[in-house]
Amino acid sequence: MRFKIKNITLFLFLINAILLIINIEYQDQIASIIPDLDYAKLCFYLGTLGFITYLKLARSKQVLDIAIVITVISLILALFFNLHLAKSNYDDCLFPFISC
Repeated sequence: MRFKIKNITLFLFLINAILLIINIEYQDQIASIIPDLDYAKLCFYLGTLGFITYLKLARSKQVLDIAIVITVISLILALFFNLHLAKSNYDDCLFPFISC
């Protein structure tokens, strides 16, 4: 069970990192008023700290379930904010052959 949770957490971490880089790089200056990017960053940092805490405690055989729960919830929230931001940034320009 722990191995599956670690894989799910690592997958969420990598997807969030890629989306966060893309959203930071290609953020729309008009839509940047929306604080979704700040929320995504905060949740990503909390998820990263929780994942590091989980890995440190897993080596000492004192794994806290609350660390992995906080990690997964934070990364899911960061994924939600990243996807919402990507949708709002790229919603108008869905098809490249139609002028935006």
